Amino acid sequence: MNFRDLHYLVAVAEYKHFGRAAQSCFVSQPTLSAQLKKLETCLGIQLVERTQRQVMLTTIGEEIVQQAKFVLRDVQHIQDLAKQAQAPDSMTIHIGTIPTLGSTFIHESMNELRSFLPKAQIKWFEGSNETILQQLQEGKVDIAIGSLGANDEKLAVETLSKEPFKVILPGDHVLKYKGELSQTDFNNEKILLQTGETELSARVLDFFKDNPAQVSFDYCSQTVDTLQDMVGFGAGISLLPVSLLKNNMSQSTCIIKNINGTRPYRNITMTWRKYSAKKTLIIECCEKLKSLSLFGASERNSLRA
Repeated sequence: MNFRDLHYLVAVAEYKHFGRAAQSCFVSQPTLSAQLKKLETCLGIQLVERTQRQVMLTTIGEEIVQQAKFVLRDVQHIQDLAKQAQAPDSMTIHIGTIPTLGSTFIHESMNELRSFLPKAQIKWFEGSNETILQQLQEGKVDIAIGSLGANDEKLAVETLSKEPFKVILPGDHVLKYKGELSQTDFNNEKILLQTGETELSARVLDFFKDNPAQVSFDYCSQTVDTLQDMVGFGAGISLLPVSLLKNNMSQSTCIIKNINGTRPYRNITMTWRKYSAKKTLIIECCEKLKSLSLFGASERNSLRA
């Protein structure tokens, strides 16, 4: 048994398909299948159920996959330690982010990190908060950036930003001439939700829990752009974090308003494994990201490691 065989097994568990698993491992399907059979022979048990239509793991196969993920993560940790010692500024850094951070964040972050680490490889992955947290715990990403509230003693969390929400109204709304809006201004309004990121919807729902505003599930959007277009069409109003509001939004289509008093916000956090071989480099990356202009006016917490 070798580490490569465990990698093949984990890939099959992830893709549930021999062809896609082989492609992800950069080998042919016959090679991957043959190595898995050798692994099963070595262990004396069946790991995979093979049919013409689907690939399933056996019960013991599922258990071994979970252990294999930890083994492969530790092997990667050893390799990272060696690379860190040889050339600390030329490592590969895998960053997982949530889609609702927006293109501005990705653009500014990439420019900042490339300037700081010109020899390093920066690889980005997008997924939900739950997905990137799982990838972080499994060692697939080194840094997770999102609205994470990870309760894991093995993880370190730094708050990059407390980002407030603003209200977007149709261009012809009766509140267009009012200054800041208060809770009572939303009475009986139809509130549209962005459902692609559950954390955003949860913040909005919590804000309106004691308000008679009508939260509309007839007009829910997976994307922020579609949500803003729906507001412009007069389907209702909505609340979004500042960084997600369209810079080129026409006043005739939508109007952006501040909220007076207590207003919803989301925490943008950066999370990493405390004992990562790249810890020193990751903390330096965190300091660089905090200096970005879109975090410049944000509240920040001190580093917890």
